[in-house]
Amino acid sequence: MRRQYGTFAILGVMLSFLSGCSSLFYWPESKWVRTPDDVGLTFQTLDFESTDGTPLSGWWLPAQNGEPALGVVLHLHGNAENISTHFGNVYWLAEQGWHVMEFDYRGFGHSQGSPDIIGVHRDARAALALAAQRAEALGLPLIVFGQSIGGATAITVLGRAPEAQYVRGVLIDSAFSSYRDIAREKLGDIWLTWPFQYPLSWLFSDDLSPIRYVDRISPTPLVLVASRDDTVVPAHHSERLFEKAHSPVALWLLDDHRHIVFPSTLVGRRKISALFQCWAATPQPQGECIQQADQESGTRVLGSEVR
Repeated sequence: MRRQYGTFAILGVMLSFLSGCSSLFYWPESKWVRTPDDVGLTFQTLDFESTDGTPLSGWWLPAQNGEPALGVVLHLHGNAENISTHFGNVYWLAEQGWHVMEFDYRGFGHSQGSPDIIGVHRDARAALALAAQRAEALGLPLIVFGQSIGGATAITVLGRAPEAQYVRGVLIDSAFSSYRDIAREKLGDIWLTWPFQYPLSWLFSDDLSPIRYVDRISPTPLVLVASRDDTVVPAHHSERLFEKAHSPVALWLLDDHRHIVFPSTLVGRRKISALFQCWAATPQPQGECIQQADQESGTRVLGSEVR
C-alpha cells in the first residue's frame, strides 16, 4: 500500500510538471504589502500593456533629492510576491537622484494574467520599451537592473530587443544561466524528485535561457553579481554567464551574502551608486566604470574579475 501511495505521489508530481511546468518558476502575490509612501517617497502608478495586450502595472519613483535627475533605472524584480516587497532593493536610488521604474510581471501584484516564461519575457520587453521612451523624452541615460529571475529575463530580452541600444549599462544580480539547469538542481534537492531530476528537467525549454543571449549584450557594459553562499541560485550560474559574455563584462563574486541582498548592504549600495553614476556620465562606457566603482566604493569585491 505504501508503495502504491509513493507511486501515486511521484506520478502526481510528474503530471504537475507536464501540465504547465514553466509556471512553476513563478510564485506571485496579488496584494501590495506596502508602497513607497511608507518610506516617505512619492510615486506614480503605471498602467501599460504587454506586447500581447495583457494589462500590466508598475510604479514610477521620480528622483527625490532636489537635484537634476541622473538617469532612469529599470528594475526587474526577483520571484515571489510583487513590487511592494522588492522595491526595497531600489528605492534608495530615487533618494540619490535616479528615476526608478518598477513593474510587475503578469499575475504579480496588480498586473493581470497568469505568469509563464514566454509571457514574462513579453512583459519585460514592453517595460523596456516604456522605460526607453521615458528616458529618451527626458534626455537621460537608461540603466537596467535585474535580480534573480528578473536578471535572467533581462539578459534574454536585452539580447533580443532593439530597445537595448538605448541602454547605457546592465547590472544583473544572482541570475541563473539556464531554466533547464536550475530546474534540475532544484529537483535534485527534493527527495521525491531526485531520481527524476534529469528527465523532468527536460520538460523545461531552454529557448529563452540567458546563456543563449548574454553574448549579444556587448558592447553595452554588463556587471554580474553573485555570492558563493547563495543557496537559491548558486554562483556557478553567474560564472557561466561571465564566460559566455563578450567584453566589457565583470563578475563581482561575493562571500557571506544571501540571495539578492547585495543592494541592501552599505558596500553594495556604494558600489552600485558609483557604477551607475559613471555609466550615466560616460556616453560610451567600457570597463573603466566597472574598475572605478570597485575602487571608489572603498572596498574591493572579493573575486572581482573584469574582461
